[in-house]
Amino acid sequence: MIERVLRSLLLLSAAGACAAVAWVVVELWRTVDDPYWLVQTWVDAVVDAGAQAEAIDPNDPLLRQRMIVVTSSINERTSAHVIPRLHYLARLDPRAPIDLIVSTTGGWRDSAFAIIDTMRAIPAPVNTWALGGCYSAGALIVAGGTGTRSATPDALLMVHANLEDSDEPFAEEPRELEREEHFWKEHARLPDDWALDSDTSYYLTADEAKQYGIVDVVREHAPR
Repeated sequence: MIERVLRSLLLLSAAGACAAVAWVVVELWRTVDDPYWLVQTWVDAVVDAGAQAEAIDPNDPLLRQRMIVVTSSINERTSAHVIPRLHYLARLDPRAPIDLIVSTTGGWRDSAFAIIDTMRAIPAPVNTWALGGCYSAGALIVAGGTGTRSATPDALLMVHANLEDSDEPFAEEPRELEREEHFWKEHARLPDDWALDSDTSYYLTADEAKQYGIVDVVREHAPR
């Protein structure tokens, strides 16, 4: 009898704790201006906990093929992986193309622009590839390629900014929005009615991404 009562009390305590956690999450979601930012920050913190920058391995078969692959969120760890390898391969041969393959749900714009600025800074052309899903910051990187920008036939790309304007002097959002709008004017032909200062996300097939100038070619599957 006593064991049954204790078991019931433990179950009630666990249920109460779960309900309290759920309430806190819901209230945070309601009060935080950008819930995605909160979730992304938490995920990045978990992923990067105790992580060290991976040393360049000259015998890496991908690097020997002058290829860099990104299949994670775009964050500081991603840029710390990609940027040194871009410089390394450019030093080995400043004229030979580098292939940067990107499949990501997105991430931080600053990290994306750090990779884009590095591609612009090195003499070697960087061919970018969009595979699978290539969203937000990933689409920025692909569009910013300095060589041939490609998408596979089944790839989906997504463009959005989700940046609100602000009248405050030196506010972050209007400068980020200006940077992104300038980038897309230079690297694509987005429709004039696409509002990058709204919450709208624009999902594109590979052919649509080519139509709007985000990529240059759609690479067909290799014949078997």
